[in-house]
Amino acid sequence: NGVFKHTEYLISLRLERPETDGQSVPAASWAIRRRYSDFHTCHTKLKAMKLTEPLPELPPKEPLLQRAFGKTDARRAWVDARRRALQAYVEDLLKRSELQSLSCVQSFLALGPARVLQSAPEPPASIRVK
Repeated sequence: NGVFKHTEYLISLRLERPETDGQSVPAASWAIRRRYSDFHTCHTKLKAMKLTEPLPELPPKEPLLQRAFGKTDARRAWVDARRRALQAYVEDLLKRSELQSLSCVQSFLALGPARVLQSAPEPPASIRVK
């Protein structure tokens, strides 16, 4: 029965440090697992704040009827499309220094240790959502 299953997304982040010769050197990498509800909770907290820029669009939750009665191929296609949309969402969050410095984003993406490694807020060099 597929009704009670959920999808976890593996978010891999990598922080690079620029060197004097123009090359980048990996400074840290980490991976975290998040459910869609974690994305939604973070997004809801961000919406409650008075931000100067509009938030990136969070992809919708899977329709209940599809989740309960949808064919496996349709559900896989939905999950894959949402994974790509969540990747774009995270990338957009991290491109904006106003957003990446907020505690809910810091906590959601486990950015605390990465910020210790650098003085200026820079987004991770690569982000992969699986």
